[in-house]
Amino acid sequence: MKLQHRFTLLEIVIAMTLTAFLITVLFSFYRESSMIGMQLEQAKQKILLQELFQERMTQVFNQIRLEEGENKDKEPPLFTSSFIDANGPVLNLYYDNGVDHQPEFCDMVKGMLYVNQHKELCFTTSSKENLTRKDVFFDGVAELRFYFFDPDEKEWVSFWKKEKHALPSMVKLSMSLKSNKKKQLEFVYFLTSKKQEIIYKSL
Repeated sequence: MKLQHRFTLLEIVIAMTLTAFLITVLFSFYRESSMIGMQLEQAKQKILLQELFQERMTQVFNQIRLEEGENKDKEPPLFTSSFIDANGPVLNLYYDNGVDHQPEFCDMVKGMLYVNQHKELCFTTSSKENLTRKDVFFDGVAELRFYFFDPDEKEWVSFWKKEKHALPSMVKLSMSLKSNKKKQLEFVYFLTSKKQEIIYKSL
């Protein structure tokens, strides 16, 4: 006749303690994995936003032109100013928007790049009919600065006056976010004073 082994209270307590320890370890591992996954997803979103902003601004700056013999009474295609809704300087841009899904925003439009009172980096587009649309690229912006390379003075300046009626050779945007004020995001764009023409010579 076999004797049936019954678990003692001590054995049950040890088993429950080991089970609780294993569950705690597994839960901690799952939580850390989830946090790493969220951090990776946030990093991807930031990189995607930076690429989207870079692509959009490159498109805009490539369509800015200062034609020879331009009327001095009209506003130049690029200058800095202030704006009631802006938290800092505003970059004004007149450019050819080409074909847009909204017909009112085709051809020449005015753009304004600035940080609003909610610390959002905004780019507003205004049509000839005074219709406006706004794109928000970043939030939590601590500071936005503009730098312009003056081809005449051969130096960088932080303000481009409307009266200048000329284009800088380069424009640099320097931005810091509230999440990491020590890290500066910088974007550089090149400009040309007039359209580049390709001339084919006959043989």
